[in-house]
Amino acid sequence: MDTQSINGVTLYYDAAEKAAADQLASATERSLQTISDTWQLTDPGDCRVYLMVSWPSCVFLGAPLGSQLLLGLTLPLWYRDFKMRWTYAGGWSQRYGNRQVVGIKAPRLIADTPDSLGESLFVKEEDPEQKFLSIVCHELTHACSAHLVLPGWLNEGLAMVNADRCLEKQTVLGSTLKLLPAEQNGGDPADSINMQTQSPGTDHPALRARLLADALPG
Repeated sequence: MDTQSINGVTLYYDAAEKAAADQLASATERSLQTISDTWQLTDPGDCRVYLMVSWPSCVFLGAPLGSQLLLGLTLPLWYRDFKMRWTYAGGWSQRYGNRQVVGIKAPRLIADTPDSLGESLFVKEEDPEQKFLSIVCHELTHACSAHLVLPGWLNEGLAMVNADRCLEKQTVLGSTLKLLPAEQNGGDPADSINMQTQSPGTDHPALRARLLADALPG
């Protein structure tokens, strides 16, 4: 795979995806700057961002050798779950020891991704470049804060607020203030991806994190 280095973060991509990789590089640079400005967080050291075009490669490529062997041996245990995540998610982050791995779908694949979950949480984004930037910023925020071992509400809240700051507009719907995990309401389990951090009666994590961001100096 070809690589680019952006402020300490290494991007990996197929040579045929050079145009998309350039878009990812621009989004990564802007996202890292916003993360630093908003939360005073820097890149997490060994951080690798993969521009993904198929789900199996994104699981194995970023993992260290030992983790690759373990993933291979346990494939039947996680295959269905991750394949479902590939269908519905535009990006994700995973930590392997000191290595932080971020997978971002190629823009053309994001455009074809079912967005039932996103439409229930976020303001509908018609501009594909803005949507791509929002996903990159969200996942990189997770990567840069992973070492802090934050509570779930704050982990998601930081990422949501940072996407707002990066795009310079509100991205989270007001109607999600009391949103519950879908499986607690008898919904499709696929709709609960990334929603495990919320619980009945809690405020939306983005609101709490926004208050925190506004209280920080600078």
